[in-house]
Amino acid sequence: MVGVVGVVGEQDVAAAERMAVAQGRAVSVMATGHSSSVLADGAVLINTGRMNGVEVNPRTRSAWAEAGARWRQVVERAAPHGLAPLACRPAGVPSFLWFRMMLMASAL
Repeated sequence: MVGVVGVVGEQDVAAAERMAVAQGRAVSVMATGHSSSVLADGAVLINTGRMNGVEVNPRTRSAWAEAGARWRQVVERAAPHGLAPLACRPAGVPSFLWFRMMLMASAL
C-alpha cells in the first residue's frame, strides 16, 4: 500500500518527508499527475498538485512557479504583460519545487 500526502506548501513537503524518513519509508513526488515513477509498497507519495502558485515579474521578464503549476497558468499570467514562456508542454511545469523561468516578449 502507498500513502499519499497532498501538500499545499513547502512546510507540508518538509513535514511529509520527515514523517516518511522517520518511518523508514521511500518517498516519491508527483507534481501534476504525469509521474512515471513506480512506487514501492509502503512508500509515501507527496502530491504537489495543489501547489500551483505563479508570479510574473514583467520588469525582469521572469516568472516563479510552484511544483503543481500548469503551463496554462504561466501563460495566463504572463500574457497581460506581453510576455510568454520560451517553451512549454501541454501539462505541467517541470517538477521543481520552485524555480524561475525567463519570459520573452510575445510576438502576438
